[in-house]
Amino acid sequence: MTRFISSKIILRSPVYGFVTAVNGNTGKYYNAAEVLFELVDPSDIHLTLQINEKDRDAIQLNQNIVAFSNSQPDVEYHGKIVLINNHVSPENTIEAHCHFDVFNKTLIPGLTLNVKIFCRPMEVLTIPQDAVFNDQNAAWVYIHTRDTLFTPKCVSLGQSDNGFVEIKNITERDKIVVKGVNEIRLKAGVE
Repeated sequence: MTRFISSKIILRSPVYGFVTAVNGNTGKYYNAAEVLFELVDPSDIHLTLQINEKDRDAIQLNQNIVAFSNSQPDVEYHGKIVLINNHVSPENTIEAHCHFDVFNKTLIPGLTLNVKIFCRPMEVLTIPQDAVFNDQNAAWVYIHTRDTLFTPKCVSLGQSDNGFVEIKNITERDKIVVKGVNEIRLKAGVE
């Protein structure tokens, strides 16, 4: 029996996919247990979300998501949350894993996407973001108190979406000025 060392060897993957990492170098000897390549099976690609720990109660399994990239915000990838890791990272985030409803071959490992998570509906008081101004590192709105009298009030902000922001420490009967905030500030001599 003749044995010889070959300069080339063919390695066949047991799965269809593509190589995402090469851990080997030409000319080096490897043991059978060493990992030479990392492969991704594109038929089971998933999305890993980093959720802020304060938002943990807002997410749940089977919640719908829509992902999109900054370069193509009009192209949407729909999916569902299939796993939520309850371990909080040093960055104060929790991982959630999503599967896409339809596989798209343009999705590749390491791609960064923006995600909208469809949470349980909640009734909150919102106003246009343009109605809020910042002064002394705080958020403020003007309250219409009389015909031509506007009083500034410091407010706490919540979630924001599509040009609207949640206001937490104000009542519905407060008449918040939603247009002309900059004009009021100019007339009051505030820049």
